[in-house]
Amino acid sequence: MNSSYHLKIHTDKQNFNLLNDLFEYTTSSKEAVWEYGLEEDPAGFTNALCHFIDLLESKQQQLVQHGFNFDEVSIWYLYEYSGQCNMEFEPQDLKRLGNLGVRLCISCWEGEKENFMVEGLQNTNH
Repeated sequence: MNSSYHLKIHTDKQNFNLLNDLFEYTTSSKEAVWEYGLEEDPAGFTNALCHFIDLLESKQQQLVQHGFNFDEVSIWYLYEYSGQCNMEFEPQDLKRLGNLGVRLCISCWEGEKENFMVEGLQNTNH
């Protein structure tokens, strides 16, 4: 199963270098959306949402000074699941997002049944 978080800022490509420097991350985005993605990783993934909120809060003044509007900022959670999709978020994290004016977008999909059957068979062979 796959899951990841993505910080997206809708802007002109001419602003990509500025955002790369500001966030110390080089985007590979080819569209008019600067994007910073974190794939599922047990070492750091569990706090990806807070990581992005912390980054935005710490860079808020600089972003505003450069003319960025937080209406153009979103954090996406992409989540592949098997059987049932459940998630919850801490109220204080949602409040921080709301205070910034940042949208939280969630996209869920059920993974390939063939993959889950293979995973299930592998898990039963101890």
